[in-house]
Amino acid sequence: MLKVIGAGAIGMLLSAYLTDAGMQVQLVTRRQEQADSISHFGLTLIRGEEKSLFPLFASTNVDQAINDQLYIIAVKSYDLKGLNSLLSKIDVHTPLLFVQNGLAHLEYASEIPHQNIAFGSVEHGAFKIDDHTVQHTGSGLLRLAMFRGDWSKYKHLLKADSVDFPIKIEENAEKMLLRKAILNSLVNPLTAILQVENGALLKSESLQLLETLYGEIITVFPEMSDSVTFEDVLNLCERTAENRSSMLSDRLAGRKTEADAITGALLRMAQQRNMQLPSIRVLHSLIKAIEEGDSLNG
Repeated sequence: MLKVIGAGAIGMLLSAYLTDAGMQVQLVTRRQEQADSISHFGLTLIRGEEKSLFPLFASTNVDQAINDQLYIIAVKSYDLKGLNSLLSKIDVHTPLLFVQNGLAHLEYASEIPHQNIAFGSVEHGAFKIDDHTVQHTGSGLLRLAMFRGDWSKYKHLLKADSVDFPIKIEENAEKMLLRKAILNSLVNPLTAILQVENGALLKSESLQLLETLYGEIITVFPEMSDSVTFEDVLNLCERTAENRSSMLSDRLAGRKTEADAITGALLRMAQQRNMQLPSIRVLHSLIKAIEEGDSLNG
């Protein structure tokens, strides 16, 4: 059995495609209301004009999830510390797969005792419509890389590899996560501040800003120039043109964003290299100021 911890857009999307591939999946939700909704109605996946319904059991009772085949951790990066109690109950040999944005889970995984840990980088666009419905708004890749442990415990995930849900194995986990963090730092804060979908960044003024930000980042991380080209950035915006970035979705919902794990992580890494990312710092500060304003208004 696969246990997916976190029933946001990405957790629901992964659950749908893994179930579609014939795997037994259980979702663990934060709210009992959502668990009841998924268990009663099933999980609906919308792809274009097509709707697919997957019978699925969901629960908030994580204690029943101990020693299952694989745990997929799909909570927000800032919620990782809240999993300490759950993970302490899971045998250290049980494989874990983390699929957060940013780089915070790299540090977190270094601190826990579990012997089999992998990271996933989800480049698909997904939008949670309601408690039991997710829309696949843009196709990309699910990249997987081992952090430590035995790859054989994860290889069954490749059964979900398909035209609609391609999976690619990466050799270097840290490089894979840095690549995703760079892409997120380019797309997420701009869309959240401008309150536009990803495709809007391809328009002239936004495109020039995007190119400036890319150049600034690659100056600090030149080793990533082949792994994430500006063409990759444009392709991401095109593939997910109708998608709301996670940071925009969080802003519109009045939730805390993952800025600290995305732009904040890049800023910390740049500082370690005695370099600066001035434009990224401005975007990061704007996002944090928006969060602060929303909390005061709320």
